[in-house]
Amino acid sequence: MKKWKIVLVLACSLMMSGCTKPQKSTENIDQGNLSLEKGDYQQALASFQTALDAEEDLVAAYRGEGISYFGLEEYGSAVEAFKNALTATKPDQTEMIQDLRLYKASAEYKLGDYEACKVTCAELLAVEQLWHACYLRGACEMAQGEGRKAEADFDMAVTLNSNEYELYLNIYEVYKEQNLSSDGGKYLEEALEIGGNDADDLYQRGKIYYYLGNYERAKEQLADAAVQGHGPSMILLSQVNIETNDMESAQQLAQQYLKEIGETPQVYNVMALVCMAQENYDGALEQIEKGKALGMEEGMQDLLFNEIVIYERKYDFQTAKEKAEIYMSMYPNDRQAQREYEFLSTR
Repeated sequence: MKKWKIVLVLACSLMMSGCTKPQKSTENIDQGNLSLEKGDYQQALASFQTALDAEEDLVAAYRGEGISYFGLEEYGSAVEAFKNALTATKPDQTEMIQDLRLYKASAEYKLGDYEACKVTCAELLAVEQLWHACYLRGACEMAQGEGRKAEADFDMAVTLNSNEYELYLNIYEVYKEQNLSSDGGKYLEEALEIGGNDADDLYQRGKIYYYLGNYERAKEQLADAAVQGHGPSMILLSQVNIETNDMESAQQLAQQYLKEIGETPQVYNVMALVCMAQENYDGALEQIEKGKALGMEEGMQDLLFNEIVIYERKYDFQTAKEKAEIYMSMYPNDRQAQREYEFLSTR
């Protein structure tokens, strides 16, 4: 069952102020950026490609195209877009060049082109010590079985940015993917020392305790954040309640979320998970459909994956396989889904 996925740290917030002011009209680029903010990557891609046809600012248009492809998990196309953006830059656009290199490295890593990613990271680090680049290079080294080198890069990354919760969580996820969760656990323990008492701090610590399997401590942190109306905390606390078989609390939180925050794919996914735990598979499918009807990119992947699982549990293997084929066409790099599809192919 697909529940939570830590997303790879990107350069989304890095050096945005370094983008130079374009001289031409940016109507389509502006529209593309608005679509990116909404998570509508397909519409964003169309806007940026129109911007390229209209010969608007090439660097910004190719950059936006690359980010859109990344959001759509078309990593090869993303790499090419970022290469085109880099070609269009001027030598004095140092911050923009670093920004594009970091996006390109992220796409290369997701593509599985670890050697290319390490080369790009070396280019980044030759200019300045960036924790993003250290993390990405370490992730590549871990995937290639170079554990000691990876640990050195991860340690450098957290030294450069010791207050970034998501960095620690992503490092742990890299270890987990290599079945080395116990080795990666030290980074989660270090992250607990960051401190802070605002809603996001509580949420991040709750997530860490969740990954450590300490559900009681996770509940404590997340409950305090949920009281403050923190949406992600409500969703994750619902997930923890499902894990501890407290379906009533999970449902209550989902209803609170709908009332205070509104409809999102994430909340309907939680409601579907509750129904699945209760073996109410038709009810789970109803919640999945409500979530899909919103047409939002963010959270859609979990809905579509769980839809496959539901049909599998209904013993409707033909429909599950059909759903899996659609899913794999949309998210071809999901290893868990690949294993699920291979299983369904034998039914």
